[in-house]
Amino acid sequence: MLSFPLPAPSSSHSGHRDGAPLLDLKRTLDYACGSAAECIPIQPSAACFAPDNVKAHCSYAVNSFYQRSGQKPLACVFSYTAVLSSVDPSANSSKYPATATPSLDHNSVQKYTLTR
Repeated sequence: MLSFPLPAPSSSHSGHRDGAPLLDLKRTLDYACGSAAECIPIQPSAACFAPDNVKAHCSYAVNSFYQRSGQKPLACVFSYTAVLSSVDPSANSSKYPATATPSLDHNSVQKYTLTR
C-alpha cells in the first residue's frame, strides 16, 4: 500500500520539489497545464512568464492546479515533483493564487516547450 505524507492544514501553496529532474518537472508542467491549471499567466509576454524557466513555470502551474482542485492535498502529489508549503512561492511581480478557485473548462491545451 502506498502512503503519502499529508501536510499541515496551514498549507496554501503547491510548488515544484527541489531536486526533481528537469524532464520530470516539464512533464508535470505539461500535465497541470493540460488539465485543471490556468497557464495563460506563464505564456510569453504574460504577467508570470518571468522568470522564464521550467522550475518557475512548473511551480506556477502546480499551484494553479492545486488551487483549482480545492486545495486538496493529493492535488499536489504529481509523482513527487511537487510539494505543499505555507510559503508563498510568488516571484518578481507574479502573484500566485493562494485561495481555492473553481476549475475552468479549457478547450485548447497548450504544451510547454522545453528549450533549456
